[in-house]
Amino acid sequence: MTERPRMLYYEADCMAQGGLYVLQSHGISVPQDVELIAVGTQSPETMEYLHPSISCVSLPTVVDRQAMSTLIRMIQEHIQEPIHIELEPQVQLRGSFTL
Repeated sequence: MTERPRMLYYEADCMAQGGLYVLQSHGISVPQDVELIAVGTQSPETMEYLHPSISCVSLPTVVDRQAMSTLIRMIQEHIQEPIHIELEPQVQLRGSFTL
């Protein structure tokens, strides 16, 4: 590519691991040439041990419990309208991202 994107966003951290490997094998420096950030779907801590470590955006660990308790409440109380719940994601900027 003549003009690379400044940043790559991955929907899953396992894809970002593969992306990091491919970029480095083609001589593309992370984060100097391209920054990486991924959604932490596995254990975001594992992204910390790559070189460079990959930045992650993760949902709070309570999201699955919150979803199940909301679903049970909707069934028990016969709630038919949508329920909106905001949860703050955890952002971990690491070596693959410059500020």
